[in-house]
Amino acid sequence: MKKRTLLAMILSLVMCLGIAMPAWAAETYPVYIQRADGEEGISTQAISKGGVTYLPLRALFEGCGASEVTWYPATKTVTAVRMDGAWFELDMRKNTAELTAQGKTEKLTMPHKGYIQNGRVYLPLRFVGEALHCGVLWDEHTKSITVKNGLVKLHDAQGKTYYVDLINGAFYRNLGVTKWIETEYLGNCGISDDLKLNKAAYATPDNWQLEATVGGNYILRCDYMLMGGITHTIYFASCVNTATGEAHYAAEEEGVFCEQHGDKIYVLDKDECLVTIDDKTGQTAKFDLPAALKDVPGGADIKNIVVLGVDGDYIFFRSNWRLNLLMFDAANKKLTNMKDVLITDEVRRAAGHAADDPWWNGIDPFSKQIEGPFLHFVKLENGVLYVTLRTYLDFITVPLEYKYR
Repeated sequence: MKKRTLLAMILSLVMCLGIAMPAWAAETYPVYIQRADGEEGISTQAISKGGVTYLPLRALFEGCGASEVTWYPATKTVTAVRMDGAWFELDMRKNTAELTAQGKTEKLTMPHKGYIQNGRVYLPLRFVGEALHCGVLWDEHTKSITVKNGLVKLHDAQGKTYYVDLINGAFYRNLGVTKWIETEYLGNCGISDDLKLNKAAYATPDNWQLEATVGGNYILRCDYMLMGGITHTIYFASCVNTATGEAHYAAEEEGVFCEQHGDKIYVLDKDECLVTIDDKTGQTAKFDLPAALKDVPGGADIKNIVVLGVDGDYIFFRSNWRLNLLMFDAANKKLTNMKDVLITDEVRRAAGHAADDPWWNGIDPFSKQIEGPFLHFVKLENGVLYVTLRTYLDFITVPLEYKYR
């Protein structure tokens, strides 16, 4: 009789809570929180029931970088502030959630119910993790789960706070004016598509640089190592035009170009078009560099363009890896290989003494038998191009300059 009375009391309590207790067998898996700032978050055990993975409420939210996590037992709701300032509220009774950011509210439906067990609240890991802009990855080999928190906090020279969202490829400015931190969305930076940082190792804040221009635009840069069959570096650069909300960007192995000269910001975008942004007005002009090169002798074969400098109608870039430094006069549609101009007989004689070194064994350092020579771009200044002539392993380095206008 006492056992029946106790069972009835337990069933009554469960019915009062309004949440059904799962009856299926449970498995546990380790969960690792990987934060974009390089620090490892908490490690805990996830519970898998009926093909759904659950994690305790507080461990889940705080592991995903949320703050001000509050549980309201009377209404079975939880509220939290996402790292970028978005306000998140989840109602376990209705299986719904609301995400408020940039003054807009998005309503979400939770596909699987949460539950309470031994006084702890458990919520579906993937639903909450992705709502908080985290990546949730399952490793079949190790039978473990990694939650990647993709928000990197950056500061400009004035101390203002910004966030780069590596999972969703967005850039935010922290305004910090109310109870929860409001954010301003400044354009999609293409990060998740081009760098695929949701699948690769994160670049830490040390790899990121942020420059807020005088005109209120933003230049983002990043470089990080990808580990694979071949280890290589990926370079990323983006200019966010706040007047239009556009972000012009590129991600390349050989390097990317995004520079400001005076009131102009120049970006070579992912389509190899040279974008010019007026830092004062926000007006944008796009120059299709590959198309323009096709109309000049020798330009059709140019591949893998990496712009090095821009001065008005003069565009300096390299192609076919590093051996060719080219100058394109867009106004006159003239293409010049700077080797033909700068590597004169006089330059060869000045550097020729290296051929007498026993290391060279009689090989001309300017011959095609070795890699090089190549021209290393230094700078543009007052209509003068400054470069350094280099040969294999930098055994010869000669500073050179050329007045182009």
